[in-house]
Amino acid sequence: MWLYRFLTALSSGVSILSACIDGASMPVLSKTTGLNLPQVLTDTPEYFSAKRLLRGSTKQNEDRVINAGIEKLTGLIKAGVLKLGENVDWRSWLLIDQSATDILTMFRLEKGLSGALTSPGVKAMERYLTSVNRHKQKSVIGVFSAHYGDDAVETLVTVQRTIKTEEGLDTIRQLRNAQLSGWLKSDRSVDDVFTLLKLEKYGYGALASPKMEVLEDYINLFK
Repeated sequence: MWLYRFLTALSSGVSILSACIDGASMPVLSKTTGLNLPQVLTDTPEYFSAKRLLRGSTKQNEDRVINAGIEKLTGLIKAGVLKLGENVDWRSWLLIDQSATDILTMFRLEKGLSGALTSPGVKAMERYLTSVNRHKQKSVIGVFSAHYGDDAVETLVTVQRTIKTEEGLDTIRQLRNAQLSGWLKSDRSVDDVFTLLKLEKYGYGALASPKMEVLEDYINLFK
């Protein structure tokens, strides 16, 4: 019976993680390749070799995320923190003791915010947090801010100016709106946000800082 419940728990965790990463894998080259390559290139052995490599990389990424979840559940059960039973909410336990760095590392988003913001892993992490984070203790922007600190807000604006795809722009807009909404729900005043953004240290240079754009957005929302 114990083994049955244990395997059921792990199966539940795998299902959750699989659902989170589904659709966020690295894109596979299609007939059009997405790179405007001539048709003759897509018929070559090199094209099919690249396609297999991309699929292999995607599978490795999926396995890594799922294995991380399994190891977490197994560790909690062995330590006696998590009790096996039919009424356990396995989703909520996946986030126990997970730091922002732990979560970002699962989706390979921990090595630089600029690169992370343009990665398909952002959507995978968003689905993961939505699935296991029913009480909204953690948000995507919260995880980024906790790991990257004060640079997160400024980088959002800077990266947004360089992104060309509509999907990428939509992701950045959602993160920026989430940040503003979070401040508003926390009853932050305009002065609070000014201090939070540390604009005073720039002096007159604050007028040219990307953070000033964030402050202006908050002022408009705060009115």
